[in-house]
Amino acid sequence: MKKTKVQHAYFQSKFNRDLVERFEIQESIIGFDHSDFRARIKHELSYLGLEPNELASKCYISSNRMYYLMQAGKQFLPNEIASIKKVLGM
Repeated sequence: MKKTKVQHAYFQSKFNRDLVERFEIQESIIGFDHSDFRARIKHELSYLGLEPNELASKCYISSNRMYYLMQAGKQFLPNEIASIKKVLGM
């Protein structure tokens, strides 16, 4: 038995040693605090010395979309959240 951080247990047997189900747990967008996430992004960008357009290119988000997310207060999409978190190491 192998335990993970999220308290799921995986069992392997001699028959299915190589067949372990792989899945990805995605964070729910319900109740997600977009303004807090935006503030954390700004903090990380200032710490790393990056501009929002540089982050946009690394995350494969258009510069216009990144501007609207950061300045106009638009809501982040789940794939944008995941991409930004991955690039900034959040």
